[in-house]
Formats: sequence, C-alpha cells, structure tokens
Amino acid sequence: MEGLVAGRDEAFEDLCGAYGPLIQSILYRIVPCRNDVDDLRQEVLIAIWRSARSWDPSKGRISSWVASITRNRAIDHVRKRGRVLAMEDRFKAEVKSEAALADGSADKDLVRSESREVMREALGELASEQRVVIELAFLEGLTHVEVAERAGIPLGTVKARIRRGVQTLRRRVPHRLAA
Repeated sequence: MEGLVAGRDEAFEDLCGAYGPLIQSILYRIVPCRNDVDDLRQEVLIAIWRSARSWDPSKGRISSWVASITRNRAIDHVRKRGRVLAMEDRFKAEVKSEAALADGSADKDLVRSESREVMREALGELASEQRVVIELAFLEGLTHVEVAERAGIPLGTVKARIRRGVQTLRRRVPHRLAA
C-alpha cells in the first residue's frame, strides 16, 4: 500500500497480481454480463490505486478493503445497467405504442418535438445545481455516487437536489404540455 500511495508502478503490478483473482471472482458473482467484467476489473484496480491513502490498517485487512471496493463498484454497475435497460424498454414500448396509434403523420412528430422543447425549457429554468445533477443522472445515466464524484459534492446533496428538481419538473411540465 505504501508503494501505491507513493505512485510506484511496480506496486500497481503487485496489486494486480495479488488481488486480481479476488476482484475477478467477486465481479463474476455479481455482474451478469461477462463482457463487462474485464472493464470493471480495470475500473476497480484504478479506484484502489487512487484511494490507496484511504486504507486504514486498523480497520481491517487489505483484502477486505479491496473486496468492499469491488463489491460496491459491481453493484453500482448492475444498478446503472438495470436503469439503462429499463429506460430502453420504456422507450421501445413508447415507440411501439406511438407507431400503433400514429399513421406517421407530421402531427405526432410536431407533438414530440414540442414535448422535448417543453422539457428543455423546464430543465433550463431549474436552479443550476439541480439541473446539473439531473442531467448527469438521467441524461448521462450516472449513478448517484458517480454524480457526487463528478460534481465534487456529498452523496446526500446529490440526492436532495435530484429530488427537489424532479418535484419541480413534475409540477411544471404537465401544465405546459396540456397547453
């Protein structure tokens, strides 16, 4: 760990050799898509390397710390992937129902375009703190933890801003769409 903190390349190689199999086995147990495991393994190793200073030997063994980081990254990945798949399913269902109802008329295209514009305007009217976290979470598909890391703010603040922003959108958007 001292080598990782010091940024020595051989320490990173030692980390990969010593804990790579542990990381791999945890990922295989949690992540259903095998294609994602190699990329996730690299993300975990980099996360460990970057946070090496935060390991406290008085709180447990390195292997427990590595396993915890791996497990958390894997769970975040599965949750994010689930949200993306659910969003894709909703989109496909919406497209399918629109196709069944519409005859390809320009009216439907106009309504969709106007709906997008209403949503863009409503997002633009949000406080910038709320807009940024909502865009990161919903448009870029980041987890709350990832939003917190990217924005450099606490996780609780991210959740509160998203909640308040979504509540504001729920109040404003339906009235505009009805108009």
